[in-house]
Amino acid sequence: MALRCRHPPSRLKWRQTVQGLLATAWQDRKKRMSTLHRELVRTARWHPFRFAMADAQNPKVRFGAVLTRSVFLARRLRHVWAGQKMAGILLPPSTAGALVNYAADAVGTSACKSQLHAFRAGASLLHRPVRDPQSDHLESVSGKNTNPYSVRSDIS
Repeated sequence: MALRCRHPPSRLKWRQTVQGLLATAWQDRKKRMSTLHRELVRTARWHPFRFAMADAQNPKVRFGAVLTRSVFLARRLRHVWAGQKMAGILLPPSTAGALVNYAADAVGTSACKSQLHAFRAGASLLHRPVRDPQSDHLESVSGKNTNPYSVRSDIS
């Protein structure tokens, strides 16, 4: 025989309770978690020949290759990103983009990812970023300090 509650709790109260439990579980789990690049090293050491990722140009990339390539990129980009907390990355969603993200994590730079999508007129729709030697800001080719990844409106 089923027991029935005279006043069942509302859906909102249930949802708030579940969300509170999820937040508490996340805080407990976060203490035991390691960073993404450390997990990559751990996985690549234990399973270097296991499939890691693929795209159209690289049909099969293994964890050992991912670790090797990301360490290579991290060593090359460490001098470029020296002293920067964040770096803007404009790459297509591919294995190369993932490798640069791993390299940014290894260097200690937060990667601000921006998806590169194919536009009708190609790359000419995007402002090309130019580094100003006097500051850490990116400027467009026109010299205005605008978003370097914004679409130009003067091309139709």
